[in-house]
Amino acid sequence: MKEGCSREYFSFLAASFFSYLKLKAMKNFRVAIRRSYLSVILLLLGLVCYLLYPLEIPALSSESAIEIDRYVHSVPCTVQMPDTATDFLCFLDEELKNKQILLLGEQLHQDGATLQMKTRMVRYLHEKLGYNVILYETGLYDMYLMNQDGRQRMNPSKAVWTFWWGSNETKSLWEYYRSHPSIALDGFDCQLTNYGQGRKHMESVEKYLNGYSSSLSDFPYVQRFFLQMSEFNGNWNYFGYRLDRMLKDSIVQDFNKLENRIHEESRYSVEDGLHQRYIAGLKLRYESIWKYRNVGDLTRMNLRDSIMADNLTWLVDSVYKDQKVIVWCANVHVFNRGRMQVDSTRFTSMGQRLKIHFGDRMYTIAFTSYARRNTDGGIRDPLSTLSLEYLLHRRKVGFAYLNFNELPVDSRWRQAFISGLDQGASLSEVWSEQMDMLFYIDLNYDVYYDKTFINKMYKWAK
Repeated sequence: MKEGCSREYFSFLAASFFSYLKLKAMKNFRVAIRRSYLSVILLLLGLVCYLLYPLEIPALSSESAIEIDRYVHSVPCTVQMPDTATDFLCFLDEELKNKQILLLGEQLHQDGATLQMKTRMVRYLHEKLGYNVILYETGLYDMYLMNQDGRQRMNPSKAVWTFWWGSNETKSLWEYYRSHPSIALDGFDCQLTNYGQGRKHMESVEKYLNGYSSSLSDFPYVQRFFLQMSEFNGNWNYFGYRLDRMLKDSIVQDFNKLENRIHEESRYSVEDGLHQRYIAGLKLRYESIWKYRNVGDLTRMNLRDSIMADNLTWLVDSVYKDQKVIVWCANVHVFNRGRMQVDSTRFTSMGQRLKIHFGDRMYTIAFTSYARRNTDGGIRDPLSTLSLEYLLHRRKVGFAYLNFNELPVDSRWRQAFISGLDQGASLSEVWSEQMDMLFYIDLNYDVYYDKTFINKMYKWAK
């Protein structure tokens, strides 16, 4: 019980106390008293916890300490090392034997140290282990259009989220891609990445349809969607709140007609499969936005993950058959099993779907950190003192990995434990079921953007 009453109880107590003082200072004292009942109750509960269980650092059991020393492997790496320094990643050689697909997650998209490590990993995996396909959590069709420009003229601002190409931590990777044209790049998301490319999307689809003696003029509402793509996508809920029902239905019906036309005329080529998936994904994506307006709605998230899994499976099995593939995305999409904290009847992650399909051919690495480092040297957003990350932080572990596959069956770390793997929230899960390896970076930081470089790339894309 004492382990649960550490820094969290102190914060709990302080927040309750200051909330009470703020309310008490209101002009109408009677209203203040009436509204402060909850704060008073919380204050008393905090006092009881604090008096019975004083502030203390939770003790690490001897069994857990032994297992950390034995199974958490430190990695000789620093953020100051050049991206070309990758030999320390040799521990992946044995782990990735006979693994065709590697999922690389990230706690938060803008984790600078994680993106730097993933940059190193991609180089190492390509040079030493033969992985030559990189699939990003970016728009399927956005990446297709980017690839049409050729490798030397490739502009990632057209297709990839800025933190994955315009940061100091990832810029060198895109130069590496340019100098290694044998590396294939693609996306698998139904969510559009570049909202300003609507006319180019329309022209590309028109060109494809012309090959079958068809035209987008047969689908005027789809044309309207492309021409207003920036407006429709600039506000995630634009469709849900501002379009009337008749127009929504007309757009969906036109997408259905276009999807059927492609299916009827398909010669089952990669081009046909790509366009069919792109149009079907757009339709389903915006139907879900209309029906489930909350961005975090599980049903809406479930649909997106199902489409991403389907696109990714098609890419691996058909487009890049028998090639070794790296999947670059967020932790939340790579988890391999249903979770205690999520309603499994409403949400199945992309990673869970892929694990069912690929089985032992797939390997998953998820990244996590204890806290974020500020530019002034301080830290923010620390995880719970009951988390694995806090234990590693206390032991001054900088970079390390925990390979769940080598743990004994009765290991403490095969049971539920608290971690910030899911977007930095301190949650208790049986994390060993969600991935093969946990990669720990003690203090992360926000990516550093090269604004001059970013502006240059966006200007070039126009």
